[in-house]
Amino acid sequence: MRLAKEKVVQFESVLGLSVDLGLVSVNEGAGAFNLRALPTNWREDLPTLALKSRGGLKLALLSLLKRFSFNGTQFTYALRSDDGKIDSSARNFALEIGLLDYESATGQYSIPPAHLEGFLGFLLTHTAPSALEESKADNLRLGRAAELAVVDFEVEALSKFGELNLAVVHEALTNASAGYDIRSWEPPAQKLPVAFKKKFIGEGCFG
Repeated sequence: MRLAKEKVVQFESVLGLSVDLGLVSVNEGAGAFNLRALPTNWREDLPTLALKSRGGLKLALLSLLKRFSFNGTQFTYALRSDDGKIDSSARNFALEIGLLDYESATGQYSIPPAHLEGFLGFLLTHTAPSALEESKADNLRLGRAAELAVVDFEVEALSKFGELNLAVVHEALTNASAGYDIRSWEPPAQKLPVAFKKKFIGEGCFG
């Protein structure tokens, strides 16, 4: 660790981010850090790792991603006057690893389709700490938009099995104590006829 401090630019920040992503572990007693065993394609998995991170990165991403809103087709976000409340480095990092897309013509950021489910799961399973000063109204609005997007996602995924009349139920609209938000069906990996498994989506059970 002593050698790395001498050689690596912004070592403490890089180490903290690597720990948040689960890429390294720190042995304080030995003054050393260890690389974790990673798959060969870990760079491609960075968006997923980021959404599963802990510590400062998770809080920065949460502050950023809760600013996105559903416009009927995708989740988007445009720079706002109060952006000083979020860490711009988190936004830049999310862009670099492909967690966000940016459209210069409109000045809007959006969630790529490949990471939509991970993004929604992140929002549905994390509550902003009080330090972020997010209002309950904003949390409810975005949470409901996320649920509606998931319903649309599930309906589209099951549309190919339309003849089976597989209903997607937005349970949270009528039963707040169900323990899940949406009831859907897991498409079979095999060809029909195969029994579909029920799928429950919501806090603590996303996916």
